[in-house]
Amino acid sequence: MSPPSAQPHTHHNGRPRFSSDIESSQSSQSSTSSSSSAPTSPSAPLLRPAAAGDEKPARPRVRQQQLRGFRIRRVKTLLIRVLCGCVLLTIATMTFALSGMQKRTTKALQKHLDSSAIWQSFPVMQNYYNGLYDLVAKADNVPENTGPMNVSKAPKPGSLKGALNDATAKFAKRAKIVPMMITTKQQSKAANKPKTPPKPLPPAVIYNPYPDYQSEQYTETWQGKHVDCTPLVTNITSVSINVKAYKGIPRGHPDAYYGSHELLGIDNDICFERRTRLGIYGLKDPEEVPRNAKEARVLYNLEWRGIDWAKIQRQCVAFNQDRYIPPPSSLGDGKEKRDNPEGERGVKKVHARTALVVRVWHMYAWMHLDYVNLRSLIAELNMQSGGEYDVHLLVHVRDERVPILTKQSVYNRVVKSTIAREFRGLVTLWNEQMMQVLYPNLGVDWRELPPHGAYRSMWMPMQYFMHKHPEYDYFWNLELDVRYTGHWYHFLEQVRQFAKRQPRRGLWERNSRFYVPSVHRSWRDFSALTALQADPSEHVWGPVRVPGVNLTRHTPTPPFERPEDDVDYTWGVGEEADLITLSPLFDPKNTTWALRDDFTGGRRGGPRSLRCTDFRGGC
Repeated sequence: MSPPSAQPHTHHNGRPRFSSDIESSQSSQSSTSSSSSAPTSPSAPLLRPAAAGDEKPARPRVRQQQLRGFRIRRVKTLLIRVLCGCVLLTIATMTFALSGMQKRTTKALQKHLDSSAIWQSFPVMQNYYNGLYDLVAKADNVPENTGPMNVSKAPKPGSLKGALNDATAKFAKRAKIVPMMITTKQQSKAANKPKTPPKPLPPAVIYNPYPDYQSEQYTETWQGKHVDCTPLVTNITSVSINVKAYKGIPRGHPDAYYGSHELLGIDNDICFERRTRLGIYGLKDPEEVPRNAKEARVLYNLEWRGIDWAKIQRQCVAFNQDRYIPPPSSLGDGKEKRDNPEGERGVKKVHARTALVVRVWHMYAWMHLDYVNLRSLIAELNMQSGGEYDVHLLVHVRDERVPILTKQSVYNRVVKSTIAREFRGLVTLWNEQMMQVLYPNLGVDWRELPPHGAYRSMWMPMQYFMHKHPEYDYFWNLELDVRYTGHWYHFLEQVRQFAKRQPRRGLWERNSRFYVPSVHRSWRDFSALTALQADPSEHVWGPVRVPGVNLTRHTPTPPFERPEDDVDYTWGVGEEADLITLSPLFDPKNTTWALRDDFTGGRRGGPRSLRCTDFRGGC
């Protein structure tokens, strides 16, 4: 028999014992037993299996784990204390640093106030918000910025607060208004004075900039009969959509710094107020919003939920269809007839149709004022004019993975998920992938911006829209966030008429500058000054020849060989403008404009007569 092995076994008391010890213990126990038993077989197990009720063996590493956990907690506590100390130290350092910067800034500003800076000669504008209770006629108004109150003055040397108080008090005395900085004694006197009853609000009158469609002069001049389309909306909403205004302007209201109301023919002797101007389209003050409104910004206008603006615009055009030329079946059909929509002498004129295209992108966060503004555009341009304008939404889908070009179901889903129900019929979707298909081989990116994107080439989706809608003669292109406090129809028509009166001679030079009446005086003086300042070598007279571009028979040809030969400035007067912008059109050459080298069309490095507008229009 082989000797027993020396492998360790674990006993129930936790102390390791060897097989030899176990055998001796078993032999002693068997000899002292009162009952005899058979001798142990060599093949029998030396240890019995552990019973279910036996005590579990203890773990010798429990103490070590407890010590390790205690050490980790101490390290965490120490780190948190160090972090809190660093935060407090940073806050204290920043507080002292900002305090020192404030003192240095105040000292520098005090030095600047004591100097003869140009901006100090202008008083603080106070009369933009005088309100409706102090309206005066335009002829009786003394403008705050150009009237006798606008006298150059420099504050007296002294403290910053004293200089501001002196300037404000002097201006308030001249303007006959209560100064903003008054003493406690003056406040107590004002509080003890009896309150005067408020003045009655002047009556608001309906503002109607439209021609008298029923007059004899109009019916003898224009073809067709005008039909008012406002009942298409008022029958649903039970709300009148007639804009109201107040006669006069707030006393001391400043004159416009750029441009001229008189030159454009825009009414400047009226005052629009938010409730009478936009309240009819759903504008409400915060206190007017119902408490149970689910979406207070937009959907509390219950009266507009049954409106389909696309359907209403189509119905309005159908009611007035004899006023317009029938739309061509495709772009170019009937072009000769549409080139002169006003007809010839002795023949009644036919109205041209215009599309106002509003740009927006598909994930734009619509605000309540966006809905109100869009309703005002449709009501004032389409419904009350009898369909002379149509309003559309040109929506940019920025996610190129959305297959709007190939799947109509996806196209409809994007429109439904991003546009409110009342405006869905106005939508035309586009993305950069579509523009790449329509305008291939346009060169490389510029400053990591593709040539087909909205930043560089907004004219591409506009041309795509024009191609889809040949029924329109002219197109306006606006951003959704554009706001105008006046009447939309009046503004666009007056701008169009002004552009129609402009001669072609010196047109490019005048378009590249701002007209400031207080500096340039009359428009005639401005035109003469512009002609003197312009470089004769850069005059544009007639179409610009571009290599690779063929001129059509519709291209206008100058009736004079040189601009100087048009002595009376007659060429172009009475013609509809090909392009109207609300920003200057300038030559970016030799300028520091950041986008001066970003242009499409023509050859880079070659001769060019380039004109650019803002970054959306490009070059």
